[in-house]
Amino acid sequence: MSQKLSLETLESWLWESANIMRGSIDSSDFKNYIFGLIFLKRFNDVFQPA
Repeated sequence: MSQKLSLETLESWLWESANIMRGSIDSSDFKNYIFGLIFLKRFNDVFQPA
């Protein structure tokens, strides 16, 4: 028997997981992660295989 997962529960679990993986990083250091993700997203958008 499967149970449905509410959006609020999923969101809570995802935030908690992100906090565990992130650890104690200063908020000013997030730019390093964000810039890397933006670069990868742009690279993916521009160089999509045909």
